[in-house]
Amino acid sequence: IIVIDIDFFKKVNDTYGHQVGDLVIAEVSNRIRNTIRKTDVGVRWGGEEFVILLDGVMNISDLNVKLEKLLKIISDKKIEDINVTISIGAFLSSNSIMLSEAFKYADDALYQSKMAGRNQYTIFTDEKLK
Repeated sequence: IIVIDIDFFKKVNDTYGHQVGDLVIAEVSNRIRNTIRKTDVGVRWGGEEFVILLDGVMNISDLNVKLEKLLKIISDKKIEDINVTISIGAFLSSNSIMLSEAFKYADDALYQSKMAGRNQYTIFTDEKLK
């Protein structure tokens, strides 16, 4: 599971207005949709947050590549002439766990990405939780 938050989104709304903020959210959503596989599920979770549920087995190396691609696809090209970045938290487990628990771990990883300076990702795994 991956949790994404648009960095400093409140500043976008406060500086450019909610209409531009809505356009930023729509474009971030489009870029995420174009980056994930057809079998993955990506949703806007609320406000400026998105959640992606990855379909099937993925290893840590593949997840690193996927998250790097997400960071790059958002930050490489301005949206509405604004430099936009995202912070990402992800949780990868080899065990079956409740979705709510996986979401909590991914959300905690997102918080770490934000505290470490934003425009980056953090991955939690079963091993990191032990």
